[in-house]
Amino acid sequence: MLPAEEAIQVITREVFSSLGYDTSPAPVVTHPEGLASTVEIAGPAAVTVGVELPWDLASNLAALLFETTENPTPTELMRDVTGEIANMLGGNIKGLMPGATTLSLPVTKSIAPPPDEVTSPNHMAMAFDCELGRFVVTVTLHSAEETLQ
Repeated sequence: MLPAEEAIQVITREVFSSLGYDTSPAPVVTHPEGLASTVEIAGPAAVTVGVELPWDLASNLAALLFETTENPTPTELMRDVTGEIANMLGGNIKGLMPGATTLSLPVTKSIAPPPDEVTSPNHMAMAFDCELGRFVVTVTLHSAEETLQ
């Protein structure tokens, strides 16, 4: 079983708030063109946590975190910040899991919509709005030996 949608919303809100952005759940999942990053949580259950950021949001977050005024923001910094957000989300979701777990390093890639949509009871995709645009958080359970709390 996946973590409760409400728990993912709270974690997402806290992560983006720590970066200076307020978020709110969006009614429709729309996958942005931009960057996507995932982390894997291994333990009694295997879970993939991902974030998809539009280019402008990745650029502004990178400029904020790395204190750069370079215009355009270097792609490498945007990739780093997208990976860091996936890592922050994954670390918090890892805390919901019972037993010993490990968190992988993030893997980041460019995306152009529409990605293949996963339709499974073991996959959750949630859209969020912030002042710079809409982004998507995904959580996928690969092994149902243990359920998340």
